[in-house]
Amino acid sequence: MAGLSRRTLCAGLIALPAATLITNLPAVSAEPLALTSSSAGIPPLIRRVVEVVAHHSGVSAQAIMARKGGPEVQAAHRQALFLASSLTHDVKSFATTCRHLSVPHPWIGLAILRKAASEVGREPNGVDTILELAGRVHKDAPAMLLGDIPAYNMEAAFRA
Repeated sequence: MAGLSRRTLCAGLIALPAATLITNLPAVSAEPLALTSSSAGIPPLIRRVVEVVAHHSGVSAQAIMARKGGPEVQAAHRQALFLASSLTHDVKSFATTCRHLSVPHPWIGLAILRKAASEVGREPNGVDTILELAGRVHKDAPAMLLGDIPAYNMEAAFRA
């Protein structure tokens, strides 16, 4: 494969009949990625955030995690990503959160966060809603977000 150039590969793919390519493609399911379809690999904090946002918004947790759907699903997904990233403060946790919420790259996650933050700021009760949802996730989360208690590893505290 090292001697195969991109041009040769493209020429070879063009030469193949389309029916041969389509029949040889692996089956693709409509389900979310393996990380999101099974709740076994998802950290408990992210799972709890998605459950709380799903209950609050009326959108299913699977739709939020798969990021597939209309404006309601997209808004719930932004809210879940915003809340989960607010409760975890390091870059590694943000990358993990993005991966589990079907965001292909953390840079895209940052763009989603900016949009979510502007929505929270625009809504009359946006901050109160986020604090209420954080309180449903963990009893100490609203105080940590407000700075009343020092930030600590919420994932470890959530497991306790």
